[in-house]
Amino acid sequence: QHCVSVTSANVKEEALIRAQQAIDTAVNAGHGSHFIAGGCGNKILKLLTGEADVTLFNLGSSVWDTCATEAVLRAAGGQLTNIFGWPIDHQANSRRENWL
Repeated sequence: QHCVSVTSANVKEEALIRAQQAIDTAVNAGHGSHFIAGGCGNKILKLLTGEADVTLFNLGSSVWDTCATEAVLRAAGGQLTNIFGWPIDHQANSRRENWL
């Protein structure tokens, strides 16, 4: 199965580097493709338009950068989680660290 991923150009966090390496392995084995896009909203737009199947955000992204576009993604049947598969908490009293 072919999977298209989209990430930021500068992935610096160790967890995301490892995730990107796994994606690169799949791409190099002919099971997918990968491209670079900036901005959380832009990456979610790529999911919504079918240009991508999965995206990775930098861990420094703000949860507020994903709030509105996540609502549209959910309405379309998609989901946004952190790297552990947990839902993103957009409540005002939640921790501001991203964990995306």
